[in-house]
Amino acid sequence: MEIDERDIDECNAVGWGGDRTWQLDRRLRPTDYLLRLRMEATIDMISEPIDSPVSILDLGCGIGIFPLNIAKKYGNASVIGIDISKRSIEIANELARKAKLSDRVKFMVGDVRAALPRESFDYVICTEVLEHLLDPGTALDNICQICGPATWLIVSVPHLYKSRKGQEGIFYRQVSDVDFSTIVDTQDRQLLDPNRKTYKYYHKQYSFEEISKLLNDHGFSVISYQGIKVQMRYVKTAMGILGISKPVRRLDRVLNKYTHNQYAGTFILKCKKAE
Repeated sequence: MEIDERDIDECNAVGWGGDRTWQLDRRLRPTDYLLRLRMEATIDMISEPIDSPVSILDLGCGIGIFPLNIAKKYGNASVIGIDISKRSIEIANELARKAKLSDRVKFMVGDVRAALPRESFDYVICTEVLEHLLDPGTALDNICQICGPATWLIVSVPHLYKSRKGQEGIFYRQVSDVDFSTIVDTQDRQLLDPNRKTYKYYHKQYSFEEISKLLNDHGFSVISYQGIKVQMRYVKTAMGILGISKPVRRLDRVLNKYTHNQYAGTFILKCKKAE
C-alpha cells in the first residue's frame, strides 16, 4: 500500500477543523446531520446521573465538539480532549474559552498511538479514529493500559456492508489555503489540482465481526452497541427541514433494529476491559 504513518500524520496535522467549525450552531451542536446523530448517540452511552462528577477522555477529539457538548450536558464533568493536530487543539481551546467551559474541559496535543495520560477515567471515547490507523491494535493496546476495571470505552467506526463499495484504502485530500477546509476528498487522483498540495490518508470500514474481534484481541469485551444512519435521505430531510434530532434518532434505532443493523453506516460500541 502506497501510504505510511508519515503520510497519515501529515494529513492529520492539518486538522479537519476548517470543515467542522462552520457546521456548529450557537450552542456548539453540529448542524451536519450525521455528525450530530453520531455525537448524540455517543453521549447517550454515558449512562451517569446528570450531576455526576464523571471524568472523560476523548481521543481524536478534533476541534472538541464532543467534549464541549458532554461538559454542557454534565455540569460536574471533567473532560480531556486529545488530538494529533495542533491547529485543531487551538480551535478547541478557543471554543472552550468562548463557551466558558475552560475550567472543566482541557485540550492537548497527543497521539493515540503513543503514551496517554496516566489518570483515572470513567469513560474513554475514541470515535472515528481506528479506521484511519494502519495499526489500530497499537492504539487499542495503549487505551487498554489506561483503562481500569470500571472504565467504559466507547468506540465508533464506519460499518462495511455489501452494498458499499470503493470506500476502503487510500484517499487524497486537498484543502483551502484560507481555512484549511476540504476542497477535494477522493480516491481518484485525476480529480486533484496539480497546483495544490495533496495529503493522503487511510480509511477502512469494519464489519461488526471485524471490529468486535479487534477489540477482543486487544483486551476489551463489547457490552452493547448501536448502529446509526439507515435511511440517510429521510434523516437528512427531517433534521434539515424540521430541525429535529431526537425523534429522528429514535426512528433510526427502530430501523436499525428491524434490519438487524445490516444497513447501518456507523457502529458505536460500548466496551469494558476484559477480565
